[in-house]
This record gives sequence, structure tokens and C-alpha cells, in this order.
Amino acid sequence: MFELQFCISGEFMAKNLFMLFHKIKVHRANGRSARHKPLLALWAIGQCLQGRKRLIEFAEVEKPLKRLLVNFGETSNKNPHVPFLRMRNDRVWEVPKGDTLKNNTSSGDAQIEELRNDKVTAGFTQEIYDRFRLDRRLAYAITWQLLHDHFPVCDHVDLIKSTMNRDIAQEVLIASGEEVHYLTQQQEKDKLFRANILAEYHHSCAVCGYSVEFPDGHWPGLEAAHIKWRSHKGPDKTPNGIALCAMHRTLFDQGLFTIKPTSHLIRVSTSVKEQFLDQGIVKRQNSKLEVIPTSSTNRPGKSFLQWHERNVFHK
Repeated sequence: MFELQFCISGEFMAKNLFMLFHKIKVHRANGRSARHKPLLALWAIGQCLQGRKRLIEFAEVEKPLKRLLVNFGETSNKNPHVPFLRMRNDRVWEVPKGDTLKNNTSSGDAQIEELRNDKVTAGFTQEIYDRFRLDRRLAYAITWQLLHDHFPVCDHVDLIKSTMNRDIAQEVLIASGEEVHYLTQQQEKDKLFRANILAEYHHSCAVCGYSVEFPDGHWPGLEAAHIKWRSHKGPDKTPNGIALCAMHRTLFDQGLFTIKPTSHLIRVSTSVKEQFLDQGIVKRQNSKLEVIPTSSTNRPGKSFLQWHERNVFHK
């Protein structure tokens, strides 16, 4: 869990909020998660920080949430009315007219037309809304917790920019860095994980060999990726990590290529269409990795690669 170490008034309340948002129930099927509730929560935090009213009509939520589900949803179900109603069961959300709606769909939810026609409203509970308005840093921290719990790292910045206006998105991004006066346990683990993975891969992309070092010792555009995502209980261990350049990190997290569990050969999705085939990922079909750890115990683990192949890779 993304725990925060900081001192504010009402610290007990803050810890309770972290736990509530961490425990939001997300439906999982065939290794994939329904991200409807986390996406709605992120969008609603953005609205709160912009000073929007607490309870918002479904008609105002429908289009932006549908767009988020299309761009970041992991399952084929893109229905925005589902989290709008169901997140009230997680004790962070309120639907004042919820008990008067007709539950007449196969899943027990109200018809989407009823939500529109009756101008049904929903939003964070008054206590949570007031807390976010009073303490923006707490809202930023819970935003990052939701991102770490439910989404791959390559989507974090795009999600922040997609759920919040430019000024607030910048505030949230700054709040993840050294400019704030607190650090998270997870941030410390991230630094150690990154250092270990980059060292094992000789500060090079495993796929293409990209490696650029700045004079200050920084390696721009090089990332340490989890093979089995942390949001799916992937550990911060070397066999569950791989060094990738920013481009191949995105392709890997989006499932456009994977690494065969036994041979460590690259397997490219048949859905990939490239304009420059001689320079892209397609030409690496069944190729060996350019860089791999010297020690076999630190190479990509079979079970983690099997998870990626089964749950992320688009065959």
C-alpha cells in the first residue's frame, strides 16, 4: 500500500482515508481489473480540487468517464454508470437518490436512461470532500496511491493530465517529487528498485541497448519496469524487473510485446502496425534481448513473464 509519512492535523482521519481508498473493491476476471472505480475517483478528486460542487449529475460525469474507460480501462466493459452507483459500497461515495432507483438490469444496476432523465447526482461523502478541500496535499497523496494501486507507471502522467486541469495536474506532479516536505515508503522502495535494475542491465535498455548518461550521473529515458505490475501484487525484486527505454517501456506495459518465459526471446503482438518496420519493434520478433543480467538468478523470472504473457500481452 502507498503509505504516507507526514504530519498534519487530523492524522488519524488521513490514515483512515488512505485505507478506505486502498480497499476500494475492483472486479477482476481472467487476470484483468475493472478500473471503473479508480478512474471515477481520480476524476472526482480533480473536480474537487477545481472547486466544483460536491454532488455532480450523471450527465456531467458520463462523457469524461467514458473517455477515461476507453483510454485506460483494462476490460471490455466501458459502462460509466456502473462505478457511479457501485462506489457508494466502498464508503467514499454518496448517491443521495440511490435507494429510490429501479434496479432493473441483469447486474442489478439502474438503467442508464434513468440516471440521465432523473438527473441523479453523486459524489464523495461530505466528510471526504471537505477534507480534500481543506488539505490539498492529502488529495494529491491519495491520487498517487490510486495510481500505484491500479495502473502501470507508464500511464500515471497521462492519467493525471486526463483527469485534472493543467494547473492542478502540475501541482500533483510536483507533489510526487522532492519539492514537498514528505517522502513515502514506496518512493524509497522505487529508488532502490530502479537502482538495482539499472545496474543489473548495465544501465541499458534490454530490448534496444539504449544507454545515455548525463554528466551528473543521471540516465534519462531509461526506466525500471515491473514485469508483473505492483498493482497486481508484483514484488520489488530483481527477477520481476527489467530495464527499458521510455518507448519500449510503454510498448511492454501496453502488451504490444512480451518476453518468452523460457527462452527470453522477444514476442511481438500481431496487432502492432508500424510505419517504419526496419526501425521498430516488429523487426525484433523472436530476437534475443540486447542486454540481460550476468547472473541467471537476476534475469526475468519465469512466473512473472508467464503472468505478463497471460494478462498483459495482446496476442
